[in-house]
This record gives sequence, structure tokens and C-alpha cells, in this order.
Amino acid sequence: MDRTSRYARCGEPKRSCTLSKTAANGQSQGDKETGEPDDATSIQSGSAGGWEKRPKGPRSQPTQLYGSGLRLMECVRLRVKDVDFAYHQLIVRDGKGAQDRVTMLPQSLEEALRRQLARTKPVYEEDLAAGYGEVYLPYAFARKDPHAGTSWEWQYVFPASKRSIDPRSGRERRHHISETVLQKAVKQAIRQAGLDKRGSCHTLRYAWT
Repeated sequence: MDRTSRYARCGEPKRSCTLSKTAANGQSQGDKETGEPDDATSIQSGSAGGWEKRPKGPRSQPTQLYGSGLRLMECVRLRVKDVDFAYHQLIVRDGKGAQDRVTMLPQSLEEALRRQLARTKPVYEEDLAAGYGEVYLPYAFARKDPHAGTSWEWQYVFPASKRSIDPRSGRERRHHISETVLQKAVKQAIRQAGLDKRGSCHTLRYAWT
């Protein structure tokens, strides 16, 4: 995928959902009869066991897809200002149908999200010190508040590992993490969990509903 399509993409195609559905409170119930974890729980265990140890890459994203019912692009585009720990909720901007909505932030995921923000802020501060630190602002907000793009609250919760050129403005910025990174990580977790079923990021969202 080239840079232009990466910045312009607004959604993901529908995918088949073949993994089992579970509870919608961010903590799976598993199989009540056998006591065995269900498919979504197994995937999350794979993410906690492997990705959390990596210096780069997705860490709490897969559990956000499942625990908060986020779509793929809604997750990678999440900004600091839209995380509300006080009310245990996330604000999804410009979601499906160009609509905003509020979704739950399970308390079981809050600590991982706080750690993610703690990792993100030094990257943001380094960019500022180097003369960068500006992120893309939607619609005409950049004209209304020229300084908002360099503020902490507008930064992406899951930033890319490197800065890149924004094809819309020609400026060097740090975009959000590529959606393909998260897609590959979920696929890897499915393999690590030993599941013989098809699955994707979109499957985790439907397991939430």
C-alpha cells in the first residue's frame, strides 16, 4: 500500500467471522462447561504473552478491538483526547457512516492503555524537540486552531515507529501505526493460540457484540 492510500483509507472490508462470540465486558467468560478459554480469550493471551515484550508494535490494540468493540481503523486512529479514564469510555470520531459515538473502556484494559500512553509521550516530546510533533487534523480544524496539531491531546495513541511525508500537505509528520501491522499481529496471535479457525481484527469486533 502506498503512502497516499494509507492516509486516505477510511475503512476495512467486511471479513468472515468464524471465531466464537463472548461477553461484552472486556473479560471473556470462556466455556462454562469445560472451563476452557474461548477463541477470543486465546487470541488475547497470545497478544499479552508476546507483543507486550516487544519494543515496538501493537500491544494493547487487539484487546481494545475486543474489549471496546472498535473497528480496525477506529483503533489505529484513536487520539489521546478521546480516551476518558474518569468515565471509563472512548470517543470514536468519524466512525462508520461518518458518525461519532461513545463506547466502553473496560477497567481491565485501562492499565495497558495507560502504559501505552506512557510509551507514546516520550516519542512525542522527542519529535517536538526535533522541530516536528505535528499530527494531521481533520477537516478545517488546522485553520481554526493552528497550534492544535502539536498539542499532546491530539496525538495518536498508537503512533507509527517512524515519521513520514503526509501526501496531503507535503509535511513530515508521525502518522498512526499502519493498520497492516495490527492485522499481521492478530494473525500471528491466532497461530500462537493454536486455533484452526479463520480470524481477523474484524472478528474480534464481532466477538464483542
